Amino acid sequence: MLWQRTVTDFCILPVSPPTTEGWYDPFTGIVLANNHLQYFQYDVHLDTADWFVQNVGTIYWLCITANVSTPGTAWGWKSSLNHFNDDAVWQQLIPSTCIMPDNGGGTTDLPALCPYINVSGTYDIIDGLPPGTEINSQGQLSNFFNITQSPGGTLGGEVDQFMGSMLLQMTGTGTLSGFNRTVNMPISFGEMHHGPRVPGTPLQSFPSDLFGLQGQLPPGDPDFDLLRITAGTGFGMPSPGHTTLTRLPGAQWNVDSFFDITYRIDFVGSPGGPLAGRSGSTTQTIRIQQGGPVTGAGTWTELFEPPAFVNSMDLAFVITGGSGICDCMPGDANGTGTLTISDAVHLINYIFAGGPAPTPYPLCSGDANCDCNVTISDAVYMINYIFAGGPAPCDCTQWLVNCGPPLR
Repeated sequence: MLWQRTVTDFCILPVSPPTTEGWYDPFTGIVLANNHLQYFQYDVHLDTADWFVQNVGTIYWLCITANVSTPGTAWGWKSSLNHFNDDAVWQQLIPSTCIMPDNGGGTTDLPALCPYINVSGTYDIIDGLPPGTEINSQGQLSNFFNITQSPGGTLGGEVDQFMGSMLLQMTGTGTLSGFNRTVNMPISFGEMHHGPRVPGTPLQSFPSDLFGLQGQLPPGDPDFDLLRITAGTGFGMPSPGHTTLTRLPGAQWNVDSFFDITYRIDFVGSPGGPLAGRSGSTTQTIRIQQGGPVTGAGTWTELFEPPAFVNSMDLAFVITGGSGICDCMPGDANGTGTLTISDAVHLINYIFAGGPAPTPYPLCSGDANCDCNVTISDAVYMINYIFAGGPAPCDCTQWLVNCGPPLR
C-alpha cells in the first residue's frame, strides 16, 4: 500500500452522462443494461499534506470505496474512454456478495437487502408466441421494502412478507430477434417461510420456501397490455429453498440463500407493438440465488464490458510528466495566450462557419463566460470585455470549479 486516505471533504453534483450505462457481472454472467437511476460527480478536496507524489511513467492502481449508509444501495464509479487502460477488475471478496448487520438478537433480519438473481434457467415467455420464438429474461428480485417478520409459517420458524421489484432484462429469439428491453416490475406481494434457527450460534442453516410472489407492470407499457409474474408454493407452484447465515467479524452476517422457484408469466401484447394480438401463460422452474457461501479470496479478473457499454470505468492511470498546472485560459479561443478580438472572431467562425475548434481545449478555451458551453454568447462576452469594459473571463481554476475536471 503506497497511500491511503479517508476523505470527508467532498461535494456531490448530479450529472447527466453522455451515454447510458450498464453493469456486467462476470460472476453470474448477467448484464443489467441502462439500469442506473442517478449519476453524480464527486469533487474531492485534499490538503497539500495529503497529496501523493507520483513518478513519471509509473502505472498506479487507484481503489475508491464508498461508505454507503443505506443498506442494499449499489454504488460504483465510472470514467471515460479517454483514459489509460480503459478496463477494470473485479474480485469475489471475502465473504460473499451479501452481508447483513446483526439485528441485536444474535441473527439477522430476512429477507436480506441483497438481490436474488437467477443462476440456472431464465424467466421465459414461450406460450402464445410463434414456434421457435421466445423471450428470455435475466432477472433480479430486489429493493425489498414494507418488510414484516412474524413467527410461524409452513416450516415452523418465521414468515417474512415484503414488497419489492423484479428487474427483467428481456431478449427475443426467432421472429422477435432484436427485441431487447429492460423492465422494472413492481412486486406487490411477496412471502417467504423459514424453518427454525438458533439465534446466537455462529452458523444458522435452515429450510426456506418462497411461499408467494406476485407482480405486474402498471398500465401504459408500449409492449405489454399485461405482464404479470406469479410464483410460490401458496399459489400451487412449489418453490423450496434453503438459507445459511454465517457470523462474521464486526456483528455482521454472511447470507447464502436460494429458491428453486416455479413461476408463471402471463402476458397480453399491446396493440401496435411487436406482441400485438398475442397472449399466453408460461410456467417454468428456475433457481434464484442471494449471496453465496464464505469462499475466501478470489483472484482478480479483468472486467469485460459488452460493446454497448464500452464507456466503462478506469482504475489504472499513468503520470505522463505534465506540469500539472491548470493551463487553460477561458476565452483564449485561438490559443495565443492573450485575450483579443481575434478570439471572438475565432469563436464566430467556429460556431457559424465550421471553422477550427477552440484550442488547446475545445470547451474550456472557448468558454469565455464560464457556463460550460461554447456558444455565440461567448463571442458576445469577449466583445463586451474588450470594447466595453465588461467582466473578464474567469480563470482556469474557477472554470474547473464551475464545470468540473478534467480540462476539455
